[in-house]
Amino acid sequence: MGERLFGASVRRREDGRLVSGRGQFVADVALPEMLHVAVLRSPHAHARLVKIDADAARKRPGVVHVVVPADVAALGRLPLLVPHKSLVAPACPEILPQEIVSYAGQAVALVVATSAAQAEDALDALKVEYEPLPAVAMADALRPDAPRVHPGGNVAARFTQRVGDPTSALARADLVLRERFTLHRGAGMAMETRGIVARWDADLGQITVWSTTQAPQILRRLLARYLKLPEHAVRVVTQDIGGGFGPKAIIYAEDILVPFLARALGRPVRFVETRREHLLAVTQERDQWHDVEVALTLEGRIVAVRDTFAHDCGAFVSWGIIVPILTSVSVPGPYRVPNYEVTLTAVYTNRVPVTPVRGAGRPQAVFVMERMLDLAAERLGIDRVMLRTRNLIQPD
Repeated sequence: MGERLFGASVRRREDGRLVSGRGQFVADVALPEMLHVAVLRSPHAHARLVKIDADAARKRPGVVHVVVPADVAALGRLPLLVPHKSLVAPACPEILPQEIVSYAGQAVALVVATSAAQAEDALDALKVEYEPLPAVAMADALRPDAPRVHPGGNVAARFTQRVGDPTSALARADLVLRERFTLHRGAGMAMETRGIVARWDADLGQITVWSTTQAPQILRRLLARYLKLPEHAVRVVTQDIGGGFGPKAIIYAEDILVPFLARALGRPVRFVETRREHLLAVTQERDQWHDVEVALTLEGRIVAVRDTFAHDCGAFVSWGIIVPILTSVSVPGPYRVPNYEVTLTAVYTNRVPVTPVRGAGRPQAVFVMERMLDLAAERLGIDRVMLRTRNLIQPD
């Protein structure tokens, strides 16, 4: 970006086209003989799939195909996109759950029909028998007797990072403040919900996908893997995107299944998420519980910070533990902290999976540190701005 743009009023090139209705979104893609997908989602946070009866749904008007978990068992699981050596038995979701649903809103089955309305109506005819299981929330996840989200346990990762000698610094400090902060869950909630259209060209052996994805390269690579195609035979088109904020950088079951169906059925297939589905099932962020200590001199200089926090991963960790890692390294912020220790415990719960969302772990860290500095300024009788100024990292 050139210096001429700083402080300048820059006209956006796309506004005229978008405000006049000439934008091109996934829902605007119209192809001959296109089929439409509706998704049946689990009403339970944790349950065993006992039986799925799709016979009645297959007979509904306009229904072309129904996909149940057994149909796609061979596709396995979605991949772990960001590995980490501390992850204990990393759990990534199956394309469709074969035995256990792990959060409310998880995709269980798909209906393909000649119109979106017919596909949605046919969901009512799918008969699914669930055996509810105990659901695990953040408050329960670390109890020794807590139910397990996954057979390997509820701890996804736990490790400590340390600089200096925080224990000694805390012991001899003039003032030590201790607080607990609980940060609630939130989500991105883009104006445009998730969507994908796929068209298979049998003559060329190529698939073209129109998607709301923020990560077209990742989607292309994974589609090539699951469809057993060379990457040059997969084309991912991203046109106008009505907001992303992180959740659209994730690969979902529908992103794999819609192209899979387009090839299997020999017709274009489209899935556009409803607003309710977007609220219910798109990945989320934020849940963390922090127990933090900050040690200062009477002049308001920070001598040590120690933070122990738990992070709610939700049911799966396709993006690993990047969110709590970013929190752990961001707590000190722009301040000189000579002695720092942070211990994070990432836990599985029966909630919607957590992935990077607008800030990706940093807002939690900023809240923790800035709130502690406010409390320190109040206790020491020092102006809040002055206390921060004394602790800022200097240019040298």
